[in-house]
This record gives sequence, C-alpha cells and structure tokens, in this order.
Amino acid sequence: MSTTLVVECENLDSVHGREILKHKPLPFERLDYSVLQPWLKKRLSEPVKVITVVREGDIEQRKRSAKFWGMLHSLHIQLVFAEQFAALHNICRPNVGEVVDHLHFKANHI
Repeated sequence: MSTTLVVECENLDSVHGREILKHKPLPFERLDYSVLQPWLKKRLSEPVKVITVVREGDIEQRKRSAKFWGMLHSLHIQLVFAEQFAALHNICRPNVGEVVDHLHFKANHI
C-alpha cells in the first residue's frame, strides 16, 4: 500500500498565515518540504508520494516562483501547474464563474 498527499501550496501558506498565525509566515514558520515525505513515511510505514498544485500566474509570478518550484522538484515532489493542467484537460471555462457562486445550499444540507 502507499499514500499520496496532495498539497495546494498557495492556500497552505496564506491560510497558515492569515488564519492561524495572523501574520505573513516568517521563513522559520513555513512548511519544511524537505522533511515532509520522510516524516509521513515514518509515521505511515509505507511509501508516500507528494503532489503539489501551484499556480503559474503571470510572467513576473513565474520568475519569482521558479526557485521554489525547482526546490520542490529536487525533493521528488511532483508539480501540477493548475492553469496548464486545467487547460490541457479542458476543465476550465473562462466565461463561467466559480462553482461556489452557483451553488445554493441551505446550512442543513452541508
């Protein structure tokens, strides 16, 4: 048996900062990706594959993120580029709002 962990990097950092720490995470407060797989493998006693979802953004965002993406790749973490993946698999429609804007659930249905 094995485990696959999917990490959504962008929200992980912002939620951790805004919701938990109440400030932008300092370098020592951020997730140390280099220990993630070994830590999980030790606790689960099985192989662990880590996939991370990242946004490409515009050209400036890509330049700022390239070093981070390279670090993830060097740690054998599989990168999925959100916009590219959605376009290649035809799962995005630019003329449609976010799905949460179209769903109307009553609180007792959740």
